[in-house]
This record gives sequence, C-alpha cells and structure tokens, in this order.
Amino acid sequence: KELRRVIAEISRSSELSPGEALRMVPAAVIGGPADLTSRVLTVRAGRAQGIEPNSVAVTRGVHLVGRVRSVSERTCTVLPINDRSHPPINGVIMLEDERGGPGCHLAPDGKGRLVGLVRADPSLRDPTTGESEPIKEGMKVRFDDTDNWPRSARMLIVGHIIAIES
Repeated sequence: KELRRVIAEISRSSELSPGEALRMVPAAVIGGPADLTSRVLTVRAGRAQGIEPNSVAVTRGVHLVGRVRSVSERTCTVLPINDRSHPPINGVIMLEDERGGPGCHLAPDGKGRLVGLVRADPSLRDPTTGESEPIKEGMKVRFDDTDNWPRSARMLIVGHIIAIES
C-alpha cells in the first residue's frame, strides 16, 4: 500500500512538472548538525553518486527537503528549506483535486516552520460572486520557485497549511 501511495505521488508530481528528467539517488541521512542552531544535514551520497552542489534533496520522491550545499566524494551537506538561514521560497497552495491556487511567499520562522503571505490572484475569483476560494488548514503547498532552483524542484510538496492568520 505504501509503495503504491509513493508511486502515485511521484506520478502526480511528474504530471504537474513535465519535461524535466529526474534521477533519484537513494541516500541516508547520516548526521545532523553539531551546532543545534542549524539544521544542516549530512547525507551519504556525494560526487561518486553524481551529486552536485544545488542538487535538490527530497524525501519519498516528492517532499522537498532542501538543496545540497557542499559535496565531497561520498557525502554531501543539505540545507533544509525550513532552516532559519535559508532564503524565502515561493509556493502555490493546491486547491481540491491538485488544482493550483494562489501563490505564497514563505520564509523560515526559526522554529522549523515556513510562514508567509498569500498573493491575491484575481483569476481565481468566481466570476458571479467575486469571491475567491477559501484557503483552509490541511491544504497542500507545492514548490513554485524555478527562478532560483532547478526546474526539477517545481511542484514538489513543501508541506500543508497548519494555521491561518490574518
């Protein structure tokens, strides 16, 4: 069941971001930070496995973890997107049935979460009522920042909305 779920997620992500060939390199996280104020991860994959700086790190094939910061022959370090030193990213809130909704600009809050503002999108308003579809807790947020990241990262899952504030 779990394998079928993962395959379905990877297929769905591929459909949302077509045209980019991906090469998965399974690797284990072998170390966390000695400095607990940072969340940099050491991963058992390096140049020998074809890893390069700025490669995209994911879990389960579809959940964005971060980007490779440095590479040695057999290991690399990954800076997670929720590390407080990570720059802000852009995402898109997925409405029902994986339909893209409003964009959002997210930054780490220093507590392991991403927080940010939702961009209003007039094209998403109902033409008869003028109302936009409500954003709710539990909605999926996908990555949409191809200006600074490889195209292969587009539409990877960033997380889910856990709280909404005005």
